[in-house]
Amino acid sequence: MSNNIRSKLITGISASDSTNQQVAFENNKKLQPGQKINYTVLVTTLDKKQYYCCLAGGVMEDSGVKLTRVGKAAVEVLMALPVGDSERLVMQELKLGPTPLKKKVKKVLRKLPPESKICFFGDMSGELDGHIHKALNFSGQVEISDLVLAKILDNDLVLVPSP
Repeated sequence: MSNNIRSKLITGISASDSTNQQVAFENNKKLQPGQKINYTVLVTTLDKKQYYCCLAGGVMEDSGVKLTRVGKAAVEVLMALPVGDSERLVMQELKLGPTPLKKKVKKVLRKLPPESKICFFGDMSGELDGHIHKALNFSGQVEISDLVLAKILDNDLVLVPSP
């Protein structure tokens, strides 16, 4: 098994206009007509298999997962991707601990079939800030149209490290 995990930000897709307006309002910002917000939605490759992930602020409570408004928007974008398995969404809480975060992420992904969609959630602006991007080996971006074209051509998209 490869030990390399690579992730790229997916661009060219956003949440609905109403969701973007709610996120902007909550963050005391005003969107111009047609302006979109980019959310952290990624294509991640591990062991030559692709997964689609989003990063969301949130916590696990007795009643279930409670995401921030931005976290909910990231999930909306993830599930709207025209690639990957949209039948199922895996929610995985992440916390720092004795096991390295990268090892935790790889373990979760290896349990899932390729093309799975997974939301990694936790304290993204606090505890996980600066750690989750390293764990996912986050570098560069890919346009959603390129991902779709690669799937149409049944051609694996090769994620090339940025120069």
